[in-house]
Amino acid sequence: MKKMFTKLMTLSLFLAVAMVFAPVQQKVWAETAPAGSIDVTTLGVKNDGVTDDTTAIQNAISTAASQGKNLFFPQGTYVITGNITPASNVWFLGSTGGSTIFDASSTTSFPTFNQTNYYTVLNNVQFHNIIFANMGLNFYGGYITGIEVHDSAFINGSSPDPSSVNDVSNTNYYIKMSHNSIVVDSCVFLRGNSYPGGGIFTYQTSGSNVTNNYLGNLSVQQYANPMLNSTEQNILSQLNSISAKYNLGGNQGNFVRFMQADADSNLVFQNNFIYGNKGDYVTYADGKTSVRDHILYAHGYNGIQVIGNYFSGWAPDQYGGVKLRNSNNTVVASNFMDDTAFLSYIYNTDTIAPMTFTNAFYYNNFIRRTYNFNVPYGSAMYWQNFTNNPDNNQVGDTTNNAYYKNLLQTDAAHDDKFSFAQTDMSNFHFNGNIYTNTNTPIIVNGSSTYAQDNDSTIQALCPVTFSTIQNVPIPLYSTGGVPPR
Repeated sequence: MKKMFTKLMTLSLFLAVAMVFAPVQQKVWAETAPAGSIDVTTLGVKNDGVTDDTTAIQNAISTAASQGKNLFFPQGTYVITGNITPASNVWFLGSTGGSTIFDASSTTSFPTFNQTNYYTVLNNVQFHNIIFANMGLNFYGGYITGIEVHDSAFINGSSPDPSSVNDVSNTNYYIKMSHNSIVVDSCVFLRGNSYPGGGIFTYQTSGSNVTNNYLGNLSVQQYANPMLNSTEQNILSQLNSISAKYNLGGNQGNFVRFMQADADSNLVFQNNFIYGNKGDYVTYADGKTSVRDHILYAHGYNGIQVIGNYFSGWAPDQYGGVKLRNSNNTVVASNFMDDTAFLSYIYNTDTIAPMTFTNAFYYNNFIRRTYNFNVPYGSAMYWQNFTNNPDNNQVGDTTNNAYYKNLLQTDAAHDDKFSFAQTDMSNFHFNGNIYTNTNTPIIVNGSSTYAQDNDSTIQALCPVTFSTIQNVPIPLYSTGGVPPR
């Protein structure tokens, strides 16, 4: 009996010691694959943060496509070291209770889920609840449709060094799409001090939607909450939980440019919270620098709606702000411009767009000015790089540009205005644009007295039905809570 007792005590002590020194396991959510999907861990994908899952994921895509299924990626870290090619009708579904991380941090390249053969058919591919670490999406082709990204995050994306301080051509974008529409909804975009680059790039897309997204420091979420839905808040919570591992604290607005849109039609950019860091330059991991170039830069388009966004950051000059040029049918409404500017341009050197900026409607935007801009013409402006000369066919067409009920908050120490240079002012229409601190008309081209159109006349100039934008609230304007600058 005494020997039995001694053996039991020894076994108990061994188990107790083993429990003390056992590695602490991350909580794993009990998850089952959603209906119509296959759990990738049943197909040889390890998600252990160590094993390279690139080939196994590619094989899983082939299996799912052959069975008409989607793929479910349970909570875990999936090490990826190369590009992956999606298949039509196969969705990528991450965990809704934990974090599904596609992690390419171990590579010096920037892998993507991609299809870049112009003639390859690819339809109906969606990504949900995925955290992409040093990874992105790249779709280029005339037969690619139904690409959507929801409830996901993009962090720590690398970019090649610039060839010079003024070079932004090598910038890697987290998402690239051409020739067909894309939906990017309820996603988070972060770039820390060593990870400069871009957010979204579109080319000749039609009907794309970029909505309800968050860019910037995790620490300012409390200010953005009135704009965020529950899925965005869940993603931000997940990012906070992995912040230490992926170094997501501090500045996460190190973007060269958030979005570039070239030659699109009917693009919607709405209800996005954009909090970029201020400054003229971004810094790369090896200490090299390059200039920054606009929050949103769109040109050559036919139809864009920039509605209900909060914009802050970038350089306080003509290299920052929201820049729209050489285009037709623009609606910019109910945006909060926090120490940043609206820039409207025509260049006579644009290779994909004529010398036009027509049917542009700026309505109910709030511009808050708290420090000196270095924008030569003001916080809302039009400029062209040539003087109109009909004899040389050098005439910028600015037919029907309207500025209606915009608000500008400034003071004597930070004087501001609207300016329109080198153009035919008879094409510009104004009504109800005021300084909020004095309730007086905003100065236009040095004057506070200029022709005002009546409400019905100026509303008729709106490229979309005016009633559809009339009552959109300005984000964070009524709550009184905006991030510190």
